[in-house]
Amino acid sequence: MSRIRHPSPAMGVAAFALFIALGGVGVAATNDFLPRNSVGTSQIQNNSVTRAKIAHQSITSVLIKPGSLMASDFAAGQIPAGPKGDTGAKGDTGAKGDTGATGPAGTLGLLKVETASVWILPNHSGTVTVIRTGDKQAIAAGTSWAPDEDGLLATVAVRPVIGSSGQPIGYEARGYNGTVLAHLFLLHVSFG
Repeated sequence: MSRIRHPSPAMGVAAFALFIALGGVGVAATNDFLPRNSVGTSQIQNNSVTRAKIAHQSITSVLIKPGSLMASDFAAGQIPAGPKGDTGAKGDTGAKGDTGATGPAGTLGLLKVETASVWILPNHSGTVTVIRTGDKQAIAAGTSWAPDEDGLLATVAVRPVIGSSGQPIGYEARGYNGTVLAHLFLLHVSFG
């Protein structure tokens, strides 16, 4: 009867090496070596999962923790502006500021009053005019009568006389004498 020969230890090592060479990588990926859900955070080294190893569009909004992204994580114009908020409450009144420095004293120019007059006959009207003779501007005018009688002597109109520069250079006044005697109608013009 023939004898069954057992393989030598060298033959066993060679066969195992051949087995690993032909199917070792495939065997390592089977459930026999890495059971499902057996790799966790503690088994992954820092910086070992790179951007290139993450499938395109595999991370969606469902996987991102709410509130974990900042505006700087987005490109310009990708975050739309929200609606305008309500008007806030009025703030407190601020503290009173310091009093400002006193400005320089102004100068009051000397006023010069010039008067002209005209005699107006009873039941007649007359006009008198005062025109500036210097470089001062006419700033105000008034009238009077001599002698004055209330209600019977009236100033009908007073108007400025405008020069070629567009500034008042004097005034003109019209008066009415309703009495039975001639009266003096006076125009007083202030220049300053």
